[in-house]
Amino acid sequence: MGYRSMNEVMNFLDRHDLDGAKACFHNEFMYLREVEMLTIDDMSEHFQEFIDGKLISANRSTQQDDEHSAAYTHDVKWNENIRGVSAGTVITVRVSALKKDGLIWRQMAKWTNKT
Repeated sequence: MGYRSMNEVMNFLDRHDLDGAKACFHNEFMYLREVEMLTIDDMSEHFQEFIDGKLISANRSTQQDDEHSAAYTHDVKWNENIRGVSAGTVITVRVSALKKDGLIWRQMAKWTNKT
């Protein structure tokens, strides 16, 4: 069975391919962010921030990735004030994901401030 990876999602966003990134996610996708649950449509708005250069992803590292789950880390730099985070802030984001049918199905993230 094939599967989609978190690194693949970010590569699609680097190429400004939102549809390609969304294709990596299961149609039942849910992202748990702090106290909210986001759908793939909600996440598309976040992905657009990377495409538009409002957020920059660097120092990408895949700790584990197979057809069942993934652990992925990257540093995210804010180039604009977004959702209460000031421009210039760099945060290390650790993403943990479960997969269903090889697609990203459930996702959680932990943030650690670098600056």
